[in-house]
Amino acid sequence: MHAASLRDVLQAASLRWVLWVVALVVVALVVVAGWQPALRGVGELVAFCQRV
Repeated sequence: MHAASLRDVLQAASLRWVLWVVALVVVALVVVAGWQPALRGVGELVAFCQRV
């Protein structure tokens, strides 16, 4: 049920806008933290999204 509501939110928002935000966050992580910590953080974020 939570996943369905999350999907509704994503569909309500502009998908392109969501993708831009995600891309900007990833780029900011890479710039601030460097490649390895940023990739680890992205992996943790993906794992978290799969659990949700």
